[in-house]
Amino acid sequence: MAAHGGYREGAGRPLGSANKATIEHKATLSELARSHSEEAVSVLVEIMREGQSDNVRLAAANALLDRGHGKPIKEVVTNIPNIEAPTHIKLIAFEG
Repeated sequence: MAAHGGYREGAGRPLGSANKATIEHKATLSELARSHSEEAVSVLVEIMREGQSDNVRLAAANALLDRGHGKPIKEVVTNIPNIEAPTHIKLIAFEG
């Protein structure tokens, strides 16, 4: 009699192997997006130049800059006081 349900030895995709369906889907989606890149940039330029709202024009300009030069890197500055390490460690045996 065959066992039903649960883990079966050798069943499923092996650990560490790529999911080929996902890889192919992402590649197709990327290719589709790239095929419209020139038109999308043209639309952004048109909106930037002729948009009725300053907010819309600014968003289009930022989108163009992000695509052309990459998004700006956010620098995080923290002020942590310089804590000095102990210079002398003394071991004491516990007598209890």
